[in-house]
Amino acid sequence: MGDKKLYFTIDLDWIPGSEQSMGEIFKLIETYNIKPTFFFTGKFAQNYPEILSECVLKKYQIGNHGWAHGKDSNENFGSDVNIDIQRKLLYQSMEVIEKISGIRTNIFRAPRMKISDTTFKVLSELDYQIDSSIASKRFDLGFGSINSLKHFQLPQQPYYIHKPGMNNNILEIPPSAFFLPLNMRLLRTFNFVIINKILNNIEKNTDSIVFYLHPTEFVVANKMEIPKGENMNFYKNCSPKNFEKLEYFIQTVLNRKYEFNYM
Repeated sequence: MGDKKLYFTIDLDWIPGSEQSMGEIFKLIETYNIKPTFFFTGKFAQNYPEILSECVLKKYQIGNHGWAHGKDSNENFGSDVNIDIQRKLLYQSMEVIEKISGIRTNIFRAPRMKISDTTFKVLSELDYQIDSSIASKRFDLGFGSINSLKHFQLPQQPYYIHKPGMNNNILEIPPSAFFLPLNMRLLRTFNFVIINKILNNIEKNTDSIVFYLHPTEFVVANKMEIPKGENMNFYKNCSPKNFEKLEYFIQTVLNRKYEFNYM
């Protein structure tokens, strides 16, 4: 195989009931010898320590995804959230994950991909080395959190970030997109003709693909505790049947000569 890298990432939002899909996710990872990165919210880790422990046992990569994103649909790390709140959310999650796993996380993904200069300052304080929150070539047309055209000017290849107040450089590994993000929701919504076109356009600018999914996407909505006021459009086609689409996607990228890599 060549040098094309695939970063396969799982965002563990705090949605009780979503843990039901984890057994099948682990099986799929083992079947295809995937090297996954699991981004744990602190509340998910706190309530399902056995899942975090299994990830550690299997030597999977562990990252931080905030504290209660999911149940707390407003949690984010945008520029309107002050440094004390951001520091508390990050530190609280990091401490819970470390207590259970013995691992002090140094990889972060912001809830809803909303991140700011303030966040990078806090990440630097806590000795984080990698972030995967800044989508490139993505525009949500008002239906998501990424609605600035500046994202089209950002690199698709991994690059280093250094901002005022930071103690160290942080490697940014951008979640892949071409207008639409390359994630499980894309697989649930569109056919593979569209998905292959998106892959073709991403490949024009980078040899590294970052794909992400949520355990919620494989559990029917009425079996989870989805918070009131949450956008139910995200959950309307969540089902165990989505494992078939995910497996087909994995086979597609393997046929394109990608190798699974840890971040």
